[in-house]
Amino acid sequence: MSRRGGLALPAALALPAAPPRAEATERFVLDGEAVRSGELVSLPNEWLFRPGGGGRPPVALADAEPANLAQADARLPRGATTAAWDGEGWFALAIEVPADLVDVPLAVVLRQTGASQIWLDDTRIATRGTAVGTAAGAGERGASSNLPIPLRFRRAGPHRLAVHYRNPAVESFQRAGTYGGFTARLGAADAVAAAVRADLRTWSLMTWWFSAIFVSFGFLHLCLWLYQRRARDNLWFAGLCLANASLAFFLYYKEITDVPGFRLFSEPTMNLSGLLFGLCGLGFVYSVFYERWPRWLYAVAAALAAGVAAWSLLDTWAALSSVFLFMFASCFEMARVVLVAIRRRRAGAWLIGCGLLALALGFGVALARNLGLFPRSVLPGNLLPFSSMVVLIGFMSVYLSSELARTQRELRRHLREVERLSAERLEQERVAQRQETERRLLQAEVRRKSEELEEARALQLSMLPATLPQSAGLDVATHIATATEVGGDYYDFASDDGGLVVAIGDATGHGMRAGTMVTATKALFGLLGHADLSHELAASNRALRRMNLRRLAMAFTLARFEPGLCRVASAGMPPVLVRRAASGRVDSIELRGTPLGALAGFPYEQTETRLDPGDLVLFMSDGLPELLSPDGDEVGYERVVELLAATPAAAAQELVDELVRFAAEWSAGRPPDDDVTFVAVRVVG
Repeated sequence: MSRRGGLALPAALALPAAPPRAEATERFVLDGEAVRSGELVSLPNEWLFRPGGGGRPPVALADAEPANLAQADARLPRGATTAAWDGEGWFALAIEVPADLVDVPLAVVLRQTGASQIWLDDTRIATRGTAVGTAAGAGERGASSNLPIPLRFRRAGPHRLAVHYRNPAVESFQRAGTYGGFTARLGAADAVAAAVRADLRTWSLMTWWFSAIFVSFGFLHLCLWLYQRRARDNLWFAGLCLANASLAFFLYYKEITDVPGFRLFSEPTMNLSGLLFGLCGLGFVYSVFYERWPRWLYAVAAALAAGVAAWSLLDTWAALSSVFLFMFASCFEMARVVLVAIRRRRAGAWLIGCGLLALALGFGVALARNLGLFPRSVLPGNLLPFSSMVVLIGFMSVYLSSELARTQRELRRHLREVERLSAERLEQERVAQRQETERRLLQAEVRRKSEELEEARALQLSMLPATLPQSAGLDVATHIATATEVGGDYYDFASDDGGLVVAIGDATGHGMRAGTMVTATKALFGLLGHADLSHELAASNRALRRMNLRRLAMAFTLARFEPGLCRVASAGMPPVLVRRAASGRVDSIELRGTPLGALAGFPYEQTETRLDPGDLVLFMSDGLPELLSPDGDEVGYERVVELLAATPAAAAQELVDELVRFAAEWSAGRPPDDDVTFVAVRVVG
């Protein structure tokens, strides 16, 4: 941010360790051809110096010290002489003037931070600059240091240029990191004037160009933050822009102002601006790419910046390296965050990455130029670093603008969504009101139907035998579990002198329609003669078809138990299982047939089997074989056969209880999907 120097730019003034000389150093020979061609000649660093003030320049500097202005120190001449430098003294330079420069209009321009009187030989030709006062605040002011000093050599040969320079605040300038002395350039009057105008124009243009750009971006995004306080990335970006504006203004404006105190203020201010640049840059990338900040890391950075800021206020030049190091570390951390965001494919991360790349290239080239890898005339005046900052801020602003546009699109999308949801909500409320009305009507209808179903269920259950038959030699047990209020399963008994008739049926479906079929079958069963079971099934089939019950049907099994014999006829029911007491074998009686009421004129069959004491006959509907487990597995007829064979039950009721327990375990207690009905008959003897 500054170049440090003593009485010369960029170095402070020191003396070489050399013995005193009575008169001037070796004369500086002006190049007449170079001067006449318009070139500005920088006067050399080798001047004679003697402390002291006022009046006229000494005729002879017998006690002067050779002052090599290129060898810097904060005080002149420290360690090399006993003469004390208190901010005031005489400097003399011997100049050899060629004949071709005699009576040629020339000019000298000084760059200084104090006040000076310029003498050519024994004549004072100008007073320039302002000397910052001592503790009392006194000061002296001459013409602006930017104004050229006209001079004309009246003869060829040796001349002496003497400068009485006064700067009591030289040590303050040194601590601030700026030069506390002067340098001089000489050339043709018109060339010097043109050079001064060009310098002023260049520095002014860069001062206001970069400052205006950075302030404009900063003000714009500060306003965006003021109108949307939650978008803190705009606040951090505004701080970053204003920090850059401060850096650009103070760095460039100090080159065109002739107010010495401005330099004492500008150098520490630039240090603070550099620290603010790092902190705001970190705040920006953290607010953009982190939902939750790494607060401990930012707290450490803020603490370091505060420490460096305090140090900079005490000794600006000593703290300058730390400021540069902090800015470099902040840029490195910003680059790390952006690279992680790019790798994670965060939207817009590549924009900020391009800006940081431009910043790195700009400062890299500037550093190489300062190290001598490029000529210092290439992109002078820190033009490239600040241009790269403009590129960085431009990319960041484009990113924030794209985010703002995306936010606006999202907002419009959400507004449309809100409108849609509002319309849906109104429609839902209308539907809810309609549904509430329908629900109440439905509840009334459900209550009515429930009452009807309960009456139908009570009617159906009343159709089942109230008591089990007490036939000699037979042990009978039953079980029925309906899937709905009115089931489709049915069983019944009839006794006569010849034996016991058992009926079991399964109507298609459930509910009232199945209950209707059960009622019709119950009525028909009471009219059967029970002599020829297949004939009775055929008669029942004809009767049900005449009732025109449409798609209703009844799977039905009739069995007649006589001493030592069982006759069976079936119309689409599951097989009748017979467990033989003697062998434990389970026989399956399967008969071909369609449910009653399905087909007209179907030829039903009848079969018979011998029964011995202890044999057990099981009639069942398809509810148990088709019962599902929680995993979706069916019981199946084979598993029922295996269960019947493995059950050691001696009584019909024990067998029924075992079947009920098995069904509950298989379904894990869930209600059955179909009616489950058992009728077990055991031959006692």
